[in-house]
Amino acid sequence: MPGGKILLNGRVWQDAVKIEERDGVIMVPFYIGKQLGDHTNRQLDFDHPIILSDRGGGGGDCVWLSVSAVTHHLDLRWTYLAKSRILILSREEPALRGRRIVLDAGPGNEGAGSSIGKQTEADLNRDTTRKLANILRLSGALVCCTRIAGEQAVLEKRLKAANNFRPDIFISIHQNSFFNEQVNGTEIYWYSNWAAFNLAQHIQTHLLAELGTINRGVREAAFSLLRYVEGVPVLLKLGFVSGQEDRAVIGDPWMRQKAALGIFRGVREYFEENLA
Repeated sequence: MPGGKILLNGRVWQDAVKIEERDGVIMVPFYIGKQLGDHTNRQLDFDHPIILSDRGGGGGDCVWLSVSAVTHHLDLRWTYLAKSRILILSREEPALRGRRIVLDAGPGNEGAGSSIGKQTEADLNRDTTRKLANILRLSGALVCCTRIAGEQAVLEKRLKAANNFRPDIFISIHQNSFFNEQVNGTEIYWYSNWAAFNLAQHIQTHLLAELGTINRGVREAAFSLLRYVEGVPVLLKLGFVSGQEDRAVIGDPWMRQKAALGIFRGVREYFEENLA
């Protein structure tokens, strides 16, 4: 079975590690628990580690620890994405605790717009939004999504949902498209509010670090979403569905997970600078 990945506090921590699921219990090798203890400056102390047969072909037994027990000892929060074999670990971030964040995955309309294979723009937006919401919630933020499943949500409905939540920040996630496949890159929009410009700058820096896409900059634009939503709003265009280079990036579920990590770190950095 291919190795899993572990994300820790907004970064890829291990990208090829054994992760077992037995009777609904998620487990990692003992050495991972020890390394986590070292990383968090905590001492792990288990009297009865769980021993399972090592089926990886190396012979002998492997000592395993339940993720629930490890995270309890280390004061970490966690979730496991079984389909993609990704274990997400996070401490509660002081800068994010109780922050109200609205995530907008666009209007929906699953059958419209450009696509990558069978994935529409709406699919890509929703998947990235869901991944980001997971990380933010684990870190202590209060998150509202304007749409969760494949439903459509017109602009007025999304604005109402966002403003009823009274967000500190609002992040709308989109893709780009153009008739020329040579046009590629990531860009973020803000409007009028200098706090929004600051948030956009932080997110763009970390998005580019994760995706390696062309920097199309942070731009001001009077989109309705940015003019009429409460809080500090930004609108992200992660890449060009039509772009020769970007298709391979935004069409990859793992790269969308990395996009979520980059957005998360930008949000955390913004709030760390604006703790009041």
